[in-house]
Formats: sequence, C-alpha cells, structure tokens
Amino acid sequence: MDKYIQPLEEGKFYHIYNQGNNHENIFYNDKNYIYFMQKLDRYLSDYLEIYAFCLMPNHFHLLVRIKTIDELDNDAVGVVSLCAVILQ
Repeated sequence: MDKYIQPLEEGKFYHIYNQGNNHENIFYNDKNYIYFMQKLDRYLSDYLEIYAFCLMPNHFHLLVRIKTIDELDNDAVGVVSLCAVILQ
C-alpha cells in the first residue's frame, strides 16, 4: 500500500483538514458552511462521529472518530463490506 494512503481504523480518532487551492476560499457565505455540514451529516454520519470542527473561509478542520463495526447500522455494515471486497 502507498505509504501516503493509510486506511482509517475503526475506533480511532483523526484530525482531518483541507484547504482551498492557493489558500483561496472554499466558503463564501453562511449558506456554504451550512451546505458543507449537511453533506457531512448525510454522507458520513453513519461511519464516523464528529467531535469538533472549525470552518474558516479558506479551510476546515474536523476531529472525528471512526465508528466500530458494532456501532454501525445494518446498511452501513453492508457498504463497508462491499467496499472491502472491491478494494481487495
């Protein structure tokens, strides 16, 4: 496996951050922040818990914990299992 691509491990905490190209803004108004948080909730809340976040105009930080298999609902377990098979 590429040394720069590491799998996220269940039950572990991660500091996830990103910024715009050339430090350009990624959030331009309040609606952008709300949209971002709604997408995080919709697509990732089944797989992780957000403990803290900081959203700034040109970057963001998230402190998350990856849920364990026991914490996932049945649909999420199916997706995780499918991804594991595809990635093999």
